[in-house]
Amino acid sequence: MATRGRQGKLEKTVVVYSNDPAKPQFELKIRANVEVLLSLDPDKLVLRPLLKGSRAEHTVKLAGKLAEQAKILSVESNRPELKAELAKEPDGKVVIKIVYQAPDKPERFSANVAVKTDQEAAKELKFFFSAEVTGDLILSAPFVMFTAFDAGKAPESTLTVRSLGGKPFKIKKVEDSNGAVTAQVTAQGVEQQLKLTLTKAPGAPRGTLKIHTDRADQPILEAQYNVRPKGAPNAGMRMPLVRGGPAPVGPGAKPGQAIQVAPPNKLQKAPLRLTPTRSPEAPPPKAP
Repeated sequence: MATRGRQGKLEKTVVVYSNDPAKPQFELKIRANVEVLLSLDPDKLVLRPLLKGSRAEHTVKLAGKLAEQAKILSVESNRPELKAELAKEPDGKVVIKIVYQAPDKPERFSANVAVKTDQEAAKELKFFFSAEVTGDLILSAPFVMFTAFDAGKAPESTLTVRSLGGKPFKIKKVEDSNGAVTAQVTAQGVEQQLKLTLTKAPGAPRGTLKIHTDRADQPILEAQYNVRPKGAPNAGMRMPLVRGGPAPVGPGAKPGQAIQVAPPNKLQKAPLRLTPTRSPEAPPPKAP
């Protein structure tokens, strides 16, 4: 049973085949409570989005049964852009300080930090860092979805444009490459809400929306849209990926607040399949 990356209750199911004609197969349940001896808290940090030119600082601590007695020997980042060093908290506890200075242009960045300890059970721990550096204006989703066009009830969708730095802006106009989508703009502080309407059946199922702003550094933002074919079921359609959290407001706000870590203590179930071995006279196993 592999327990890497798992914590809390874990359950596996094994299907056992035999040559017993009365019971040619049965299920074997394996349950365990996975205890973490030593880990990093958090062991992963994803900042999406992160304002270009901003500085992100976060603290990583040891966690687990051996955390109190463990000693960090060294920390090393595999990318010079991501700084990792040991620091002390007011109570004297040693922690790891992670610092990332975002560049002045958009980019996708990722790095790993190796943390070596004096514990035989966990000599080296890994920390993963990722950031999507963007301009000040961002979209709530990279694309929007419309249902099939209906002349009786025009399909609608919404999109939000917001400022990471809390700066005011205006949307001048929205253009559709297919000429089928119109937009109604509603200003809400540092956000602009776009109510998008599919006014006719487009010539292509996909299109591009060009959102013109009054910003010299970001004059045009682009979003893709899809129109679901008529009669297509709703199941299986992917929902848009919503990026970022609430827009930071005020001088003390820090962009890039999203921290993604695996939730602990979840009951995790996954099938464990074994290749059955049977004698020539045994009946073939039934399909699981």
